[in-house]
Amino acid sequence: MVDGSAQRAAGEPAGPVNIAQLDVGNFPTTPAPMGVAGSKTQGAIAEGHRLANYVTGPWEVDPSLVSGAMTSGLVLKSSGALTLALAAEMASIPSGSSMVAGFHAWRKNANNAALEHTVLVFPDGEVAKTAAREFSDGAAAINGGSGSAHTIAGRPDTTAVAGTMELAGQPPVPRVTAVTAHERYVVIDSARSPDGIEAASAMVNKVLDLQLPLLDKFTPTDPAKLADLPVDATGLLARTLPIDISRATVNSRAVYERRGALHFQTDPVAAAQRWEKSGMTSQAISDGSVTENRDGEAAEQLLKDLVKEVRDKEQGQPAAPVKQMETNSQCLKLPGGTSGSPRPSAWCVATAGRYLIANQSGQLLETQQKVAAQYAMLMAS
Repeated sequence: MVDGSAQRAAGEPAGPVNIAQLDVGNFPTTPAPMGVAGSKTQGAIAEGHRLANYVTGPWEVDPSLVSGAMTSGLVLKSSGALTLALAAEMASIPSGSSMVAGFHAWRKNANNAALEHTVLVFPDGEVAKTAAREFSDGAAAINGGSGSAHTIAGRPDTTAVAGTMELAGQPPVPRVTAVTAHERYVVIDSARSPDGIEAASAMVNKVLDLQLPLLDKFTPTDPAKLADLPVDATGLLARTLPIDISRATVNSRAVYERRGALHFQTDPVAAAQRWEKSGMTSQAISDGSVTENRDGEAAEQLLKDLVKEVRDKEQGQPAAPVKQMETNSQCLKLPGGTSGSPRPSAWCVATAGRYLIANQSGQLLETQQKVAAQYAMLMAS
């Protein structure tokens, strides 16, 4: 346990917390440096975390595309993970084994429109072109090859197939699957729209308009140096409550910039608006999350905005705040089936200077202890 009182930077809201009196349970309160990836696999995951910051979100193409699931944003660490992102006919291509890393994003709306957007990194441009051809052949074989070759206007480097997608209890929805080679990258899009093939094509065109310039700003890591890639380049992850390895996913144990972090938000459009107001710069995701903002006042407003959204959209009911942190924390009890949890849970948020802490678990006391430990960890460094 760390003794002492929290110290706030000049100009930040008052209300210090006596850290010595916090109930942190058995959770750690001391920052732990993360070091480097240490292996090619872990390096590919770290590269995927970096890449996420340069991947266009479907909501940027159409603000109604916000509905998703646990895999709405997904780091792809190897060719074996392609089955989680692509149709079976595309996931098993020979060149897939040479991919360095990737990221997959998808969202849908209430009208059955959806966009699945995948960005893959390859060792060089020639390998990427070969992989793109193989992905295109796989796209042509979807649904027994029932689709037809399709052209995306103004995209000579893009091959596409037009067809339909079967949805349970719904009429078939027009779909376009497109593959684009761009330097060391292959961008794969599957867009569906009840408004027809041209509407789906327009979605593909717009996502490429947004995506390709972003990739030109990304600096991929030399594949031979993946194991040396820092896991925590900012140092914020070391100050974030660590997650048990049995609960960690390829998306966690990471620090994301704003665009990257939006991929993991329940409503990325609303989150983008909140973060624009708060001057959000980064978010660490481990056991819970820590979001860095412009200053303490901005963090406090972000807390209020986030609590209102969770209360309104997820039927959150007020619960006791974190002990000894009554002035800078709030907790809600959530019914099952909300915020990614199939069972009832407790959700708590708190501010620690310019940082916003958020955590969720099945028990209120456990969640409160995690938030208290996270507060102590941030204030100890």
